[in-house]
Amino acid sequence: MESYKKEIAVLHEKNVQSSINEKTSSLQVNLETLKQENFRLNQEVQNSKTDYVKDHYRIFSGTRHWICVGKACIMK
Repeated sequence: MESYKKEIAVLHEKNVQSSINEKTSSLQVNLETLKQENFRLNQEVQNSKTDYVKDHYRIFSGTRHWICVGKACIMK
């Protein structure tokens, strides 16, 4: 009877470890997906900053001068 209890305990431990490994794998996949999404969003932010700088460069390089504070601009 004791050997059966030990065998059941060993099988239970293996089952628990397998469940932990499965959950860990799933979490690692989700983490990788979120890292890729974060990278894509950071690139999108950087590109929008670049577009903002280009737009303001066009304003300042024209024949008229603009004074901008934040999003508000006036012509001088």
